Amino acid sequence: EAVFRTVLANKNKPISAVAISQKLKNSWPVNTYPRDMSPKVIQSLLKNMKEYPIKTIIPNESHAAK
Repeated sequence: EAVFRTVLANKNKPISAVAISQKLKNSWPVNTYPRDMSPKVIQSLLKNMKEYPIKTIIPNESHAAK
């Protein structure tokens, strides 16, 4: 749910797993039972999320080269 809320907080604009990971790390205090919020885990969560309407956007190669 925190990942989905982070996407919404970004005004539903595209955001990378790295950026989501960083935002979560900055907003959640370190505690006795830390959670793995690495980009790899976030990417896996996004890929397997079925409850929320989140889509993967693959950058167009012609735009990426600019």
